[in-house]
Amino acid sequence: KHVLVQSIINVPKDVKIRIKEKTIYTKGINGELSKKFNNKNVNIIYKKNDSNSLIVRCYYNNKSSSAIVRTITSIIYNMIIGVSKGFTYLLKIVYSHFPISVKYIQNENTLEITNLFGLKRIDSFFIPSSVQVCTNNLNKKEIILLSKDIETLGILSSLIQNKCSINNKDCRVFIDGIYLASKEVNSLI
Repeated sequence: KHVLVQSIINVPKDVKIRIKEKTIYTKGINGELSKKFNNKNVNIIYKKNDSNSLIVRCYYNNKSSSAIVRTITSIIYNMIIGVSKGFTYLLKIVYSHFPISVKYIQNENTLEITNLFGLKRIDSFFIPSSVQVCTNNLNKKEIILLSKDIETLGILSSLIQNKCSINNKDCRVFIDGIYLASKEVNSLI
């Protein structure tokens, strides 16, 4: 059992961090992100010196609180990468018989998927304002999602993949659907 568990994050020069109570605000080239942490035992300290380091620490802890320190550290690290570089998720459109058509309606901020498994229904997904959709690759059977917030990207891509996958069939034969192909750190936003 450890008395102190701490994790140190080195903050780049182009990212500004502000801590107010338990809320962390990160600001960089791509915009600003904020996240509130309600853990009572965890202390978050930002040292503005030559090293620009952020320290997440917890005293008198057990296994769960040391895991919380690592989780908070990775969330803050993803926020720093998001505001400085950004994230890109690539979704592939796969079908064997019925061609799946995808249309992005920009003024309504929705993604419409039609002819999925030959069905006549239209599946529409609301795209949050922090996510950008690249529509120039829809003919190549891929959807590119760009954002500074990795949590929003992960939730949106999992919703699309779960809604567009076939259930109770042999997945070796029925391969129709939209699947997550790659996750990348990007600087195009």
